[in-house]
Amino acid sequence: MSDSNKVHSPINVKHVVLVVIWLVFTTSAFYILTKQKLTLFDPQGKLTDITAVQLSQTLSSLTNTHSGKRLIHISQANCNCNLNSEQHILAAHQNAQINQFEIIQLSLAEHKILPSTPAVALIDDNNDLLYFGPYGAGLYCGETAGYVQTVLNNLSFGYKHPLIAANAKGCYCQLG
Repeated sequence: MSDSNKVHSPINVKHVVLVVIWLVFTTSAFYILTKQKLTLFDPQGKLTDITAVQLSQTLSSLTNTHSGKRLIHISQANCNCNLNSEQHILAAHQNAQINQFEIIQLSLAEHKILPSTPAVALIDDNNDLLYFGPYGAGLYCGETAGYVQTVLNNLSFGYKHPLIAANAKGCYCQLG
């Protein structure tokens, strides 16, 4: 058989090695980037010894509101995680407005009790804390892991129990 009639394999050892190196690099980069974005909502344990009553009083003082149903959105400037949570925040605010909650915006740079942003608090018309914590959990804090939506839905069925979600992992910016 002449050299012109030989069939050349399109895949050789160099191609396989390049694909393996590319897969290892891509997987490693994804793991590192994901690990950097997933942080605890309360890594310093600021919420460990606080009660729902104390947290409600703190939030009411910060916003200078002490009555009425309210959703308090807590953010800080230059927090990239706000962008990741934008759709979820909007959906939670719409659901809160349907349930007659006033929306209050609170921007902080630091706080001795509140650990991270973006965060949200739901307080009922008796000034009882219904929820405090992140809007959601996971890499992009998406709607599928939405704590606020769950609390609002439960409230419409008459279930009202304070929830402080300190152990969530997601994209959060720490308050000083």
